[in-house]
Amino acid sequence: MTGDVLSAAGLSEEAGRLAGLLLDEGPMATRALHEAVGVTGKRFDQVLTELGRRLLITN
Repeated sequence: MTGDVLSAAGLSEEAGRLAGLLLDEGPMATRALHEAVGVTGKRFDQVLTELGRRLLITN
């Protein structure tokens, strides 16, 4: 069900993986998120921005 909702949201693949991970696991350290999703640097920031703009995550 979670995957269906995230797919319908039109997220990038990385953003969908990150959102799904946070939904399943709850809050996580940034380093753990980098490792689990396999995205680093500027791309990781873009993924966070994508999720934030859709109000799926907040800081």
